[in-house]
Amino acid sequence: MLVQASPLLDLLVPIILLILLINVMLAILIALHASRSGDMPGTWFGTITLLGAFGVAIYLFRQAGIIDKVVRVNTVFSRISTGIALMLTIMIYGAFQLFGVSQGLVTLPEIWPALSLALTLAPCLFLLGWIGASNRVGSLFSFLAAALGVYATWDLMYGDPDGFLVPGFTIIKWILFGLMTGGGLLALFNFFCMWFTPANSYKVRLAYRIKLKRQFKKHGKIVIGTAIACMALGSIAIVSQFPSMYRQSFTITPRDYHAKIAFWGRFEYDAYNTTERTELNQHNCTIIFYNTPDIRYASKRQEFIDNMTAWNTSYPNVSFIAAIPGITRINNTGDDMKDFLWGGFAWDGAVEGTIKYAKEYVFLAQANNLTNFKGINTDQESPSDKLATQYGIDIGPDRGRHDQAIDMYNDFFAWMDLHAPTMFLTSTMGNEPFLDMQDGDNDLHHVHMWNVLDVDGWHELAPMIYRCGYRGKKPYGGFDSLQAGIDVDGSIEVYNKLKYLNNSLHKVDGHNDRLGIYLGITNCSCYGRDVEQYEQDGTYLGKGYDELVKDALIAKHFGSRIITLFILDTVVEKGYSMGGVFDTWALNSSMISMHPSMVKMPPIISRYSWTPMLNS
Repeated sequence: MLVQASPLLDLLVPIILLILLINVMLAILIALHASRSGDMPGTWFGTITLLGAFGVAIYLFRQAGIIDKVVRVNTVFSRISTGIALMLTIMIYGAFQLFGVSQGLVTLPEIWPALSLALTLAPCLFLLGWIGASNRVGSLFSFLAAALGVYATWDLMYGDPDGFLVPGFTIIKWILFGLMTGGGLLALFNFFCMWFTPANSYKVRLAYRIKLKRQFKKHGKIVIGTAIACMALGSIAIVSQFPSMYRQSFTITPRDYHAKIAFWGRFEYDAYNTTERTELNQHNCTIIFYNTPDIRYASKRQEFIDNMTAWNTSYPNVSFIAAIPGITRINNTGDDMKDFLWGGFAWDGAVEGTIKYAKEYVFLAQANNLTNFKGINTDQESPSDKLATQYGIDIGPDRGRHDQAIDMYNDFFAWMDLHAPTMFLTSTMGNEPFLDMQDGDNDLHHVHMWNVLDVDGWHELAPMIYRCGYRGKKPYGGFDSLQAGIDVDGSIEVYNKLKYLNNSLHKVDGHNDRLGIYLGITNCSCYGRDVEQYEQDGTYLGKGYDELVKDALIAKHFGSRIITLFILDTVVEKGYSMGGVFDTWALNSSMISMHPSMVKMPPIISRYSWTPMLNS
């Protein structure tokens, strides 16, 4: 079999060889200089071959007689780095986790893997990295503390848009991050410097050993106790990362009601055959249509009217909700065709246009007696980069603009109450707004430019919980089997996100009547029709349809009155086939009903050991 070399590997090898060649040339020059001064030429040749310019710097510091001063200065910065790293990691892995427990978001056993890391890092890195920064072992631990700090905080730094809202916070954040990273690198540099300080000479080294023995006799019990404590805490931290340590299970009880099923799909009458239209009608389904016609054009207005009329005449039980796109103002000419860009996701910079054409759809349905048109949806996600690159629109967070969007939405909801009180207003989004409410503010609403819980009028809030996204070989994934928690997220993903939504709604409304969900993507990965699904311990879960029903029952446990499935029709995205419900499973009573008495499922144990047992 012919194996094609990686282009990256082809490029990497010459670069490494070039660096090594430069290092060897530098090493030869320094070794020649060292031989004339009788300063270990062989040692310097090996050191500079490995360390390159860093080795040259160490040699020059030694020759200038300032290497001790350099080590002392670097020790100060490495201690600063260790302190920052400890502060940030303990906040993230300890304080934030305990805050979640205090708010009832998670339980103590659930945060123990993170908390155990914080309990280990605090004493061990403090003792070894901060106090011991003036010796070689301490320098390595200072570098380790900085590396862990970078790892722990990277997601909070890279691509974080908070700076648009609070520039001063971002400046402070990057200063801390720079000090932590720079100090960590200096600690590593110190480790190599210390091998060449005067204190490391053979004569002084003997005296140093004698000093260490005296210190150990004096503080031996403390040293041994500290070492045992660090090893014990480290062992606990390591063991706590194994999922088998948390084989808890909890039970869900899907409520005894018939959930209404909705679909993200197309609105055209001819997009479905007679059998499909009949099934949709029989089960009183709702279609939230994403291919919303641009009704600024007369032909598109008529297309919408004709299709709604055809459905209403022959299949009156099928309801429709228009997903109004993010219709952003790009001009101020007085001509809507030139002033608004149709398409994209809803965001706080597009509220003016989104509301304007939501009202147009309501007028159009009322004027033509389209009683099957039931409401308005917004799919709130990030705005298109095209708005900035082609039209000069500011697509970053802006607090003033966001506050204006809140007022416009609340005015719109009041208008709907007056002119279309029976219509349904639903919004779709990610999970961030529901995390946002746990600390009592709306900062993530501003950052993500969404209007979710900071406005008053949505009748349903339905986050996209797409644990079964497309992946693998195009177009269908190429999977025969998958393991939850390893190959894909387990159903715990659905449970936890609905838990946050449920908690947020209770904080805001005092109840969760607005709780909804989008489950997807149908016929992808863990919802694949023919893909066998297993737990991490090898327990067979069924196939994709069984997983979809299980997740729908989790939604029923939280009381979701509407369960929206993504997607009704087959759509190819990025080369992957998102299998429509009809094409995947067909559509029948057992598919749509989702009643708990119709589904019997075994207990489920997830990778995280918190996935529910389905008690139907």
